[in-house]
Amino acid sequence: MRARPVLLFLALCMPGLWAPGCVTSSNARATSLARRVPQNHTGSFTIYWAEGIPKEKGEYRNGRRHGVIRRYHSGGGLAYEGRYEDGIPVGDFVHYDAGGAVAATETMEGGTRQGVAKTFYESGAPKTEVTFVDGLKQGAETQWFESGVVKLEGLHEGGEPAGRWRRYDEDGALRIEEYYFVHAGERVGRLETVFDREEQITAQRMQVRDGESWVGRLTMWHPNGIQAGLVEERDGMRDGIDVSWGSDALKRIEGHWRNDVREGDWTYWDETGAVVRRETYREGKPVDGG
Repeated sequence: MRARPVLLFLALCMPGLWAPGCVTSSNARATSLARRVPQNHTGSFTIYWAEGIPKEKGEYRNGRRHGVIRRYHSGGGLAYEGRYEDGIPVGDFVHYDAGGAVAATETMEGGTRQGVAKTFYESGAPKTEVTFVDGLKQGAETQWFESGVVKLEGLHEGGEPAGRWRRYDEDGALRIEEYYFVHAGERVGRLETVFDREEQITAQRMQVRDGESWVGRLTMWHPNGIQAGLVEERDGMRDGIDVSWGSDALKRIEGHWRNDVREGDWTYWDETGAVVRRETYREGKPVDGG
């Protein structure tokens, strides 16, 4: 009968478990296999990964982070460090990648991001920079390629993209330009323009708010500047007219979509402008041979 308490103690102190008073036989460090902070614990404490590597070290009050906290990668390197007050992050935080390089910096107030947050490549080159107000993106955001060339730049308003945004390739050529139209704090429209490597327009999509839906059209151009296509859209699906032209400006296809399936009459022309086929669709299925 006296052996049962001993067996219970040994079971609680087995690897992967933690109980108050447990020590390892090798180094006699208390709580060396802890997986979580004990309830209502006050003072310093260390939490471990399954392999016995420290996962988190710091100060706690009533079981909550309170003071400087350091978090570690499973490989042992420092993952981040920062300060908490009664479980809420406050002040400057620094995040590190598995190799030990600074990966990100941010400032917390009352548990939300405030001010400029930055991320970095392993080389230390800047990757992103964005400003936060009360946890929402506000103001300028910039992203870079590791070479230092700007990748993306634009503005936020209340956490949403606003105004003009530009995306570049690694050579610095403009590839996509977007305009976000905001009214009374809500996005009401978006214009996206796509460029080729010579910064000639190849496609343009305009979307506007229509109640709970987004409606618009996608327009495309051939390299010689002749319009190549026009497709009407609703909520990300083709919905409405669809017309295609050849680089000679002659019409090739004309038809309609409804909820992203073909509907109604479709007509096809050859390069001479002669009609070569007509088809009729109902709910995406042809109803005659054309």
